[in-house]
Amino acid sequence: MAWIYSVSVECGDDESAARACAEHLSLPEVEVDAQQSSEDGAWWAVAVPEVPESAAARTAAGLRLFERLRQTPPPFRFALAGVEAFEAISFDLLDADLGANPTFAERYHGLVVSDEIRERLGSPAGLEPFAPGYSWFPYRGE
Repeated sequence: MAWIYSVSVECGDDESAARACAEHLSLPEVEVDAQQSSEDGAWWAVAVPEVPESAAARTAAGLRLFERLRQTPPPFRFALAGVEAFEAISFDLLDADLGANPTFAERYHGLVVSDEIRERLGSPAGLEPFAPGYSWFPYRGE
């Protein structure tokens, strides 16, 4: 079974935002698509860089995609990088209990959240500014 590394961006029920976000993340050697979750119906922009299966290559690609995401992205609720990041966490699971868990930042480094979700999480320690309207647990790589 192949494990797919991606930067996946959740856009709620807004298909057009997911498509715009996928287009925004379109870079050379990055495959992008808008996909609907079979779990909760949310729309995601999924960016899969075509890189060697090494931690260093994946990390570099992830950082490049995060930098692109900082640059006036279409609205989204949250984003995450990693192997099998698409549907790794749902909007419904992002709540104050999870945000209060001391291992949350460690498990979800690279998680970018909108201000609405940051407040829903209870503004957990470790979140830093990412872009206007967004915060993140800085991505440490693969």
